[in-house]
Amino acid sequence: MSVLVEGVAVIVRRSTLDLRYPGGSARYLWDATPADPVSRLACADAELASVCFFSPDDCTGWLDRLSEVGIDRGNDQGNAVVCVDERTGPTTACDWIDWRRDEDGFTCCWLAGRPRSELAAPPHWSPAKARVLSGLNAPDPSGRLIRLAEVNGLIYWLDLDTGQQIVRHSSTHWGARSTAVSEPEESPDSLLVPVTAALDTLEWKPELSGTTFHIVLVNGSVFRYRILIDVNDALRTVVVYGVFPVVVPAERRLAAAELITRLNWCFVLGTLELDFSDGEIRYRTGCDVEGGSLTPAMVLTMLGNVSASVDRYGGALMRVVFGGEDPAVVAQFEIDRPA
Repeated sequence: MSVLVEGVAVIVRRSTLDLRYPGGSARYLWDATPADPVSRLACADAELASVCFFSPDDCTGWLDRLSEVGIDRGNDQGNAVVCVDERTGPTTACDWIDWRRDEDGFTCCWLAGRPRSELAAPPHWSPAKARVLSGLNAPDPSGRLIRLAEVNGLIYWLDLDTGQQIVRHSSTHWGARSTAVSEPEESPDSLLVPVTAALDTLEWKPELSGTTFHIVLVNGSVFRYRILIDVNDALRTVVVYGVFPVVVPAERRLAAAELITRLNWCFVLGTLELDFSDGEIRYRTGCDVEGGSLTPAMVLTMLGNVSASVDRYGGALMRVVFGGEDPAVVAQFEIDRPA
């Protein structure tokens, strides 16, 4: 396969991410996909992950983040990451990717020595649209894009197909307020097959997908949050995470931890978790199907458990974290409250 390059893309091998990035390539792509992405998109094929920015300056913080976990452009393992400009190619010497600007007007790259094939790109992306986006403020001949305004060097367009806003710097590159989906390559034995079937039953379109995961944006009763479905075919496990879209301030993490501990004591399946290092909260459940079979119904049960738990306990967490309420009192109220 190959990955789309828009503006300036940070390219990393997924094998490198699986070895060095905390949580592997699935977590990396999750981290690369913010709740309200601005001037940034992420996509991946089976071998490469691409995170695209407006300009080299926008890449700096992301490169620093990678360097903190030992993934950088100069280490004892060789160049583990490379930046690719959509107009000129790799910004530093790199022998493990090939890239080209396609005759249809878009730029892509792929692992060197492999055939270039299907492109991993945003869900509503097309070569025709790319020709428009790479031009100099040209109108869209298809009529799908309407120019809204130009403010502080940024040009705002409305995509009539998706309702998404597209933002382009007047002198550099385009960026879309969207996330990217690369369709997973599913083998018949992959646990991702029943996972995908379950999502199709719910008519949930993944916001981001890969060969080992799906990320879905869910509009819950309390939050708009993300569900990560992580598949490990080698271990025959499926883990479903519901990640709360808020971060617990450092001074409230002990109170949040007390509430979570009291609530977890009563759970039969699944658990609430708090990351003390950064304040992230998530609800997790999973299934080990070694020696057995995973069915879409089993996946639907896990998704239902996660969704119901985030909806039910989201308000309680917010009352303790941001309302200053007593975690013991709030926990007892939730335990006594009818399901």
